[in-house]
Amino acid sequence: STCRESGDHGPFNSWDRLPYITNVRTGRPSVVPAWRHIRRNLMMSVYSSQEAIDTDDGSSYYKAYSNFFIYAANGLKSDFNGHDTQAYGNVYAFVSNCWGPSGGMWLLTGMRNVFRDNHCIANSDAGGFDSDCVKPTNLTVTGNTVYNRKGSLDGTKLCDPTNVVKLVPSDDAVIALGMKVLA
Repeated sequence: STCRESGDHGPFNSWDRLPYITNVRTGRPSVVPAWRHIRRNLMMSVYSSQEAIDTDDGSSYYKAYSNFFIYAANGLKSDFNGHDTQAYGNVYAFVSNCWGPSGGMWLLTGMRNVFRDNHCIANSDAGGFDSDCVKPTNLTVTGNTVYNRKGSLDGTKLCDPTNVVKLVPSDDAVIALGMKVLA
């Protein structure tokens, strides 16, 4: 992100405030677009980016996969009626939260959002992952590996046994994880 006035941006920022009629998805006119794919990218967030992919204001129908994201504050974000955003098979390196905070507007307004099968290296001792027990029923959070300096979440409860926490790997191992998803 080159926006230095605010941290509320990322290298990729979208807004879907106005629907367009298209026939790309089904061949028939509809305001429902085809899926937008964001894949095989190295995105390095600078200037305190809020997310590597910042989906704002109704952003929808995004599939972000096989990406290597470095230095953003959060992973998945979908707010202000954003929906149908899927983040899977990504590496989030040196982030504060793997997926946006579960309270407030961040994920509560979206439908059919997915955060699965990601590697998330947190830049904290025992954080990086909100409880997967306290989330909207329409949000899927599963199969993720979270790494932090303690290898624990210090009391944050995980309800999905496929979400696991491990000790942070070496920098070389983080780079290897990122290179593997980009290959």
